Amino acid sequence: MHNETVVGFCWGFPITPEKLELKLGLPALAERIRAKFDVDSVAYQDEIGVLPEYRSQGIASAMFKKRHQDFRDQSLEIGVVRTKRMPPSVTYDWFTKRLQYETLASYEAGDGRVVLARNISTLFQEGA
Repeated sequence: MHNETVVGFCWGFPITPEKLELKLGLPALAERIRAKFDVDSVAYQDEIGVLPEYRSQGIASAMFKKRHQDFRDQSLEIGVVRTKRMPPSVTYDWFTKRLQYETLASYEAGDGRVVLARNISTLFQEGA
C-alpha cells in the first residue's frame, strides 16, 4: 500500500499435485511433480504484480519473500509457478535466472506457458 493505493499483490496457496494438474489443465503434471520431488502438497504461487509506476523498487521481491516464508511456515518445500516463457517474459527470467526455478512442464498448445518448480526450503538463504 502507498497511502490509499494498492500498489502490488501476491497470492498463492498449498495444493496437491493432482488438484494443481486439474487447475492448470496440464495432463501428467501431478506425475511429474511426484517423480521429481516426491511430495503430497506444493506451494503454488498463483499471481504477483506491481503497478508500473512502483516497479524496480523491490516491492515484488519483498512480497514474494513474505509469501514464501508463509509457505515454509506451513512446511511446504516445493514451489510451483506458471508463467510465459515466450515471448520473452520478465517474470520468466526472474524465476529462472534469479530464483533458479526449473521448467517442469510446457503446454502443448505452444502458447509459451510453462510450469516452473524448485525446492524453496533454502530459497532466500541463497541470496536471491
